[in-house]
Amino acid sequence: MRTFEFGFFVQDDWRATSKLTLNFGLRYDFYSNFVSRGKGGTPDAGLYNPSFLSQDGKFTVGPFRPISEPFEHDPVNFGPRFGFAYSPDGQGKTAIRGGFAVMFTNNTAEIGWFATAIGRNIPSRQEFGPAEISRFGIGYPTFNDNFFDFVLQQSKESERTNVFQMFNPNLQAPYTMQYTLDVQRQLTPTLMLSTGVVGTRGVKLILFRAANRVDRLTGLRPNPNLSQPVYTDNSQSLTYYAWQSSLTKRFSNNLSFDVNYTWSKGIANAAGDFGAWFVGENSNSVNQEFFDLKADRGPTAFDLTHFLSAGWVYELPGLARLGNSSARNILGGWQASGILRANTGLPVTVVQSSSRPGDRTDFAGGGPAVLPNYQNTLQYLNPAVFQLIPRATASGAPIRPGNAGPGAFREPGLWNLDLSLAKYVSIREGVRLQVRADMFNAFNHTSLSGLRTNLNDRFFGQLLSTRGARVIQVGACLTF
Repeated sequence: MRTFEFGFFVQDDWRATSKLTLNFGLRYDFYSNFVSRGKGGTPDAGLYNPSFLSQDGKFTVGPFRPISEPFEHDPVNFGPRFGFAYSPDGQGKTAIRGGFAVMFTNNTAEIGWFATAIGRNIPSRQEFGPAEISRFGIGYPTFNDNFFDFVLQQSKESERTNVFQMFNPNLQAPYTMQYTLDVQRQLTPTLMLSTGVVGTRGVKLILFRAANRVDRLTGLRPNPNLSQPVYTDNSQSLTYYAWQSSLTKRFSNNLSFDVNYTWSKGIANAAGDFGAWFVGENSNSVNQEFFDLKADRGPTAFDLTHFLSAGWVYELPGLARLGNSSARNILGGWQASGILRANTGLPVTVVQSSSRPGDRTDFAGGGPAVLPNYQNTLQYLNPAVFQLIPRATASGAPIRPGNAGPGAFREPGLWNLDLSLAKYVSIREGVRLQVRADMFNAFNHTSLSGLRTNLNDRFFGQLLSTRGARVIQVGACLTF
């Protein structure tokens, strides 16, 4: 598989006044199609992509496009950008900065790996529904050679389209619109406060979702002449915005520190990344219904509402007044440091067992979703407020989609403190010994994790693991 790209940009700063500087720029990016070619014993290998997929619910597909051009190419990728820096006092103690930019990225070749087949109608992977399992007599265990025979048998059927993955033929390059506005203020010669907003709007991001899945009630596929391909298009979008603040002190009077706080929200149809499950968060939501994308829109997998981090270094006062040089070297010159992190919980989705991955359950209400005494009982989610949806015998799937939203509930938050104590001892010129002790999770705080979110699980809603106990590490380092 090969692809190529190139880009160029022009950008310039303009000092409008003694207090205001402006920045203007424009970038252009060109991305070619990625194309698979067979080598060695697979001369017919390539990316076999149907020319269209109907949007009427019948999942009708067109004939295969040429493997040399699996989808159309969009060369129009112009990204403007603008920024400014303003100092209202004219002395550099206060700065207001902001900017906006449109940034394109390529459709990474990773999203087409599984689409490459060794031949026409011979997919790299294949999913069989209950009716197909019965028809071909597939049992467990089934080995690859036998499974391949079933695939070939299907492929020989007239008018059959057998692909593991297909692309919207009008696939385009994803892009983001990014903006920022912040204020920085020097409070003292060594202390600075910064606060501002940042945001990203992801447009035409890649989305993977299973097409032509078996009907919930009948167990049959809407289009019996089509396999169950992973449909890839630009249907995913991302909305991210955050308020970020920091207080930073440069090293002076034996102390330096920085404190950072972020309040944020990230919402998308899946992970909010440009490479679906191959890039970034390495996750991708599974849609309940192919054409109802709004129902699968929710917090991204790593959405944290509140995040606080702090770090500091403190040089303990020297003991210059001690007359004994040995005692002065042993008791003086120590450095204490630490890192504190605290954040609210990550989003989780409550599901139930199904032949169709990702089917969510119902939230019935009537009580709190999170039990207040979970730290004592380890029962975090309340089973009484969730309800299983009956499953159809023919399909093994719930008879309808669940109403519990994706990422509608949160794991417990956590906090952690790491401490360190270190000392440098000068042995002679050019030779120093460092001794240090590090305590990870210094207070031995228990952070519960391992939340079970499948309502069919007998441990549903329980927290069955922790993020680790205190670890103390002592070491020495000789530098020369």
